[in-house]
Amino acid sequence: MSEFIVSKETVKHVAKLARLEIAESEVASFQQHMQKILNYVKELDAVDTNGIEPLYSPVYENLDLYYKTSPLRHDEIQASLEVDALLKNAPQASQGQFKVEAVIEEE
Repeated sequence: MSEFIVSKETVKHVAKLARLEIAESEVASFQQHMQKILNYVKELDAVDTNGIEPLYSPVYENLDLYYKTSPLRHDEIQASLEVDALLKNAPQASQGQFKVEAVIEEE
């Protein structure tokens, strides 16, 4: 992984994508924080993980035990509500779907 330097423009671009308003006086601070994060990721990238199996549950190796003692449930198909019942209280609906205002802006 090559060295990536976080510029002020990068900070402003990420803030815009995240729809965050940051003051010009805060840009340098965010720049340092982002650089620290990327440096840490670079350290993690250097760790040799060959031969290590993926860990699907950090708490329990036996998923049956996990589901017996966890508030989480098995992912099972269940009957869902009828479309008409779901859209009954929607402010606007069209063609069996919720109708909302566009949230994506053109750049």
